Amino acid sequence: MASSAGAPQSPAIPHHPRSLGVGSDPSQPSPQKIFNEIIHKIPTIQKFTEIIYENISPSDGALISFDGFTGVYQGSHKEPDFSFRADTDDFPSIVIESGWSESLPYLRADKDLWMKGNNFVQLVILLNWHKVPGGRVKGSAEIWRRNGAGNLVATEMTIFPVPSTPVLNEHIEFTKGQLFGAAAIGHPDAGTVLSLRMSRLREIAEERLVKKMGLMPA
Repeated sequence: MASSAGAPQSPAIPHHPRSLGVGSDPSQPSPQKIFNEIIHKIPTIQKFTEIIYENISPSDGALISFDGFTGVYQGSHKEPDFSFRADTDDFPSIVIESGWSESLPYLRADKDLWMKGNNFVQLVILLNWHKVPGGRVKGSAEIWRRNGAGNLVATEMTIFPVPSTPVLNEHIEFTKGQLFGAAAIGHPDAGTVLSLRMSRLREIAEERLVKKMGLMPA
């Protein structure tokens, strides 16, 4: 969700896009380079694979507004905090929205817009942050998807505080077919499982909390 004037930004998904220009660190690949690598490499993946990119600022990438929603959402326009969309699709396949605890009802309304207003979005990840005493922040993720009956179901994962005991399968899974939509139809590897690691999300969020906001994970 875009933040209003004077409102605090949430830690993991910023709202000010940045481009790589003259004088930028050449060791950090640009958003376009990352996208090109994904497009060329993912079709060759044959087994369970984690999507990992190091040295990427969480403020990289420009935001795009989407319209064309249907039903009660007809006429709506929405700019996601982060999304992945294949060039062949009108809507993204994966959407991430982020906000503080008081905005959770709005984040869930955004989720309904994305998943009930079209059939293209396969996964919506809501990142919810809550300030606690001592300049610390708790965080959780709601992962929304459709079940076999087409109903929306959610899985919740804790971001901060980090669980005291290891959590099995602490990653967000999706298939190559879900990620690439129409571009993957008929592809023999459409069922290949990919994943996003929760540990990597924690690293990105902690870096932003400490360096950009002067806060600490709970």
